[in-house]
Amino acid sequence: VLDLRTASRCEARRALLPRAQQYGDTLRVLFRRAGIEVRTFRCAPDHPLHRDSGPIRDFSVVFPRTSGSIQHEGKAPFFASPLVAPLYNRGQRYVRCGDNPHNTRGDRSDWIGIHDQQLVLRIAREFEPRIDDTPEEPFRFPFAPAPAAVYARQRALHHRLRGAEELDPDEVEHEAVDIVRDLLAAAYRSERPRALSPGEHR
Repeated sequence: VLDLRTASRCEARRALLPRAQQYGDTLRVLFRRAGIEVRTFRCAPDHPLHRDSGPIRDFSVVFPRTSGSIQHEGKAPFFASPLVAPLYNRGQRYVRCGDNPHNTRGDRSDWIGIHDQQLVLRIAREFEPRIDDTPEEPFRFPFAPAPAAVYARQRALHHRLRGAEELDPDEVEHEAVDIVRDLLAAAYRSERPRALSPGEHR
């Protein structure tokens, strides 16, 4: 189980840095509005941020493009992959743990982050009416199964944001929120989502 008391002083100081300094060129923001952000994270295995990139600064859903083990503080590790999407509440501490010989590219993932707590609570309340009892943890599960259709939608959104087409911000925000909602729906349908182990297939 992850014990954050073992984190280095350097890691603790890094968590207090402005985000641009903390993440450097590993993070690229594709879209930002008051309540929501769409971004990418690219971190090689030998990068200082690969094991511990600090606490999460918003409520995030992550669509991995590579695979590897993730461990939330106080929780058992799980295997994240394009089939298994990590979920993070704001302030969540976690590490990437274990070696995956099949992944030499490190962490390559696409993120949707929600800064507006009321917005994420409104989404979660559709599936968990008593979510206001634990407003700091609107995501009950550490991960969700990523249906192919939802994964494809977020890839399409990222592709459009990288393109030359000028997009309607309202449309982008609406699509991002719908993707988060559909991913949460998949988590609640499975109720106790289970991450696949390396080499395991559906």
